[in-house]
Amino acid sequence: MNDRPDTRTRILDAAQELIQRRGVNGMSFKDISDIVGIRKPSIHHHFASKDDLVVALLQRYRQQFEVTLEGITCQHETAQEQLIAYMRLFEQTLQVGDQDQSCLCGMLAAEVLSLCPHACDAVNGFLTDNVRFLSELLQVGREQGSLQFAGEPAEMASMIFAALQGGLIVARSQAQPQQMAVVTRQLLCSVSPPVA
Repeated sequence: MNDRPDTRTRILDAAQELIQRRGVNGMSFKDISDIVGIRKPSIHHHFASKDDLVVALLQRYRQQFEVTLEGITCQHETAQEQLIAYMRLFEQTLQVGDQDQSCLCGMLAAEVLSLCPHACDAVNGFLTDNVRFLSELLQVGREQGSLQFAGEPAEMASMIFAALQGGLIVARSQAQPQQMAVVTRQLLCSVSPPVA
């Protein structure tokens, strides 16, 4: 039995790795063909253009992330535990093997003016999904008493997500992945009830 992923999946995997490390403008079909070991026309067989590839990649990434978020909700009882698990995803992004990478949608958001409208919609959808997830989590945490913060959950959710994405950029640019742990720790303190 052959466990090797199909060619389309390998193309998407290579594109994702390249974008998370270099950005969409630093990736070419030649780069992908070199990684996957196929000719450029073979990539065009699966994706007519770079825009088509990016849109397909974003659809896959959003679906995978949604499954990850469902797992966090199922595996952790309190909203505080779920928030910690969510924030750890951002720490782990910088620590994939020896790769220097950032969040796929964070990288694409930085290059939004280079993206086609469908890709822009997918990036914005990912951002909206995350803020909605955090907002619901914060609301539940406030009701449970495991989280405490001033203002509306949606506003705090936007702040947390922006801080996590920004933290990734700064930690990566300074080659200090451990800085993400500092960011997540401070964010958690900002929504944790005071210790009696």
